[in-house]
Amino acid sequence: MSQAFILTLVKFLLIFDNLKYYRFSLDKSMNTNTTDVLEEIIYLKKYDVAQYRLIVRIAKGFALKQVQSMNIGYYFIQVFVLKLLILESLQQKLENDYVRLNHTNELTNTMMSIFEKCLKNESARNVVIARDDTILIETISRLVPIQFYTFNPFTDFAPKLWRETVSDYGKGKNPWTLFKTSSLNFSHPRICENLIFDKTRILKGYAINMGAYVHSFLLEYNPNKTGLDRFGGVNGDITRTVCNHLNATANVKFYLSMGFIDDHGMYQSFLKDLHHGDLDFAMNMNLMRRMWKKQTYPHETSGFCMVSLKDPVTFLEKITLVFPAQTWVWLVIIFIVLIFALKILLKQSLFLAGFEFLRMFLNTPISRLSPQDSGRRLFYLVIVVMTMIINAIFQTRLSSINVSTRSHRYIDTMSDLIKSNFFIYGTLSYKELFSDQTVLRHRYQLSEYPDCINRLKRNEQVICLPGCIEARFGAYEGNEFHISSKELMLFSMVFSTREDWPLLSRFNEILRKMSEAGLISLFRRIEARHFKHNPDDRQRVPKISVESLAFGFVLLLSGLSLGIVCLIIEIVTIFAKKYSLKKSLFNKVFMK
Repeated sequence: MSQAFILTLVKFLLIFDNLKYYRFSLDKSMNTNTTDVLEEIIYLKKYDVAQYRLIVRIAKGFALKQVQSMNIGYYFIQVFVLKLLILESLQQKLENDYVRLNHTNELTNTMMSIFEKCLKNESARNVVIARDDTILIETISRLVPIQFYTFNPFTDFAPKLWRETVSDYGKGKNPWTLFKTSSLNFSHPRICENLIFDKTRILKGYAINMGAYVHSFLLEYNPNKTGLDRFGGVNGDITRTVCNHLNATANVKFYLSMGFIDDHGMYQSFLKDLHHGDLDFAMNMNLMRRMWKKQTYPHETSGFCMVSLKDPVTFLEKITLVFPAQTWVWLVIIFIVLIFALKILLKQSLFLAGFEFLRMFLNTPISRLSPQDSGRRLFYLVIVVMTMIINAIFQTRLSSINVSTRSHRYIDTMSDLIKSNFFIYGTLSYKELFSDQTVLRHRYQLSEYPDCINRLKRNEQVICLPGCIEARFGAYEGNEFHISSKELMLFSMVFSTREDWPLLSRFNEILRKMSEAGLISLFRRIEARHFKHNPDDRQRVPKISVESLAFGFVLLLSGLSLGIVCLIIEIVTIFAKKYSLKKSLFNKVFMK
């Protein structure tokens, strides 16, 4: 390997001030500028084609553009230095007090220090070209090839190309293994094969630090089981399925509440530990926020619904609901018109015409009086048919009282929520969604969903604000409770992770496939079968009984009583009329 290549690599490291991570014996104060380095790279391209092709092929291995001849310096800086050496602003992002493992070989110490920093920086796909004074001398003498180093932060797995140098697998907090290789043929067209390999495919029981908030509606917990089998519900099933697929284990830390952001914009509960890097993953799915580096693929859509107490409707309100004011107005107008028509057709008084119409309306026998001519008789039959139709409509309306709504004042929209002036009970994770609603934030009270349901059962005028899935699984849309028909606000559901988690892309891949295959929907349906409801809360079709038909018997007795009174009045009227006729005849005959 040419001396120009080695010196150019060192000068590039000097330009970017990253030489502090290496143990080269060259003077840092040497005067080097970008133009000289670019000229040396162009010289390298002309006279050492094999080493130039190494740069180009490694750049292709990272799926980047092929290095061009005119801007070879730019691509060399961006790809070879910043990507291959994984030294992109590490000294600004990482802590300086890293721990060096005690090994005699200075190059191994340097490599492990770099990889420990890469591990803290969540970089799991690293390939580093390195050398020290000894390698530099041997390289110049073309006795020892250049060394390639990489590491696996999870297990001791690597392709056959690599051989293990240092292993801390299973000993430290973050088990990892350092690998190196020198068996590379620079002229081979597949030189980049196995340089980059997926380190998340085989985890061999790697322990993921997880956080869990145990809740009967969100994440069930069975202490009699072990491992991830202790957790149930959709959250537990998804986590267990992914970990089984990855062959990973879990170290679970329990929390007393869901992760949320408080009024001051600070992370709380497991979100706080995720932000500080103490946790890798939270088992409770959470609403999607603007933190794309700290959450998984959105696998489900949900929203929150409002559960409120139904206000019972009285019998008088049912009557007014079935027979509104305008219906009564039209009935009175029709009755008056028909009574006047009967008065004209039957040539009777208004009082007797009213009784005749009442007989028709109640479907009782009518009088034998009828018009004699055909035109009036036809019109009389039309009136009889109309009263029968009105009677049918009237009885249908009365029967609908038993199946009419039994409550009112439904709260379904945001405007209904604001106008209700009721206190809102929900969790802290939902409170942050009302950041632009000052009125609602003042009425928002912290409470768990079961406690809020107990308040409703005590007839307190409050509104519960759970997730729609939790709302429909935790209470029936029955005679007491009303669940809003539509979601008040839609949002996507995700799992929270720490920033730049190395397993995030692999976790997202599995989670996306589970969502596309319908496994998450299956978990949701299985979970629904285990929710326990109070059967008395279920809304049932009202059964027709003697008690429910009491108003019908009352109306029947009222009608019979009215009919008896009308009959008595009619009999008295007839006898009085006959008596008056007899008296008038007697006066005419004997009183002259």
